[in-house]
Amino acid sequence: MLAVRRIAATLAIIVGLSAGGHAAAQTAFCQILLREGGQVTASVTGERLSSAIPGGMSSRVEVDAVGNFTVRVDPPVLVQAPGPYNTTGQSLEVAYRGLGGLSGVNQSFTQSSTSFNTGLSIIADVLIDARLNTPVGLTEGNYRMRTVLTCF
Repeated sequence: MLAVRRIAATLAIIVGLSAGGHAAAQTAFCQILLREGGQVTASVTGERLSSAIPGGMSSRVEVDAVGNFTVRVDPPVLVQAPGPYNTTGQSLEVAYRGLGGLSGVNQSFTQSSTSFNTGLSIIADVLIDARLNTPVGLTEGNYRMRTVLTCF
């Protein structure tokens, strides 16, 4: 049986932009704040590691934006695996879904970078899931994946 694996806290890249006016300057900004790191767990077959498997937990980020911004979500990268783990044929995927004011945001698992728009003013959470698929099976030990979100 494989031990529970942990996913690293989803990294958020914070980008601030500002636009000046005359006497009363207006500031546009976008920031992504990590609220809770996720946890991945192994499938019964030992060929998948995911936060979407029972026992796993999605990462939660908060998107705060004033102004119309785009948030790019990159697929995860494997930043830690046990020494004997064989990466042959592995694929890494990301999925996410928005809550509250971003409830229309929904991306199923993909290996590609994707994006969504924030609208003009938003404070809402997004749940991020990571998944590692391997045809050769997982090796006992600790795994860590990192997903980068960029606001621009």
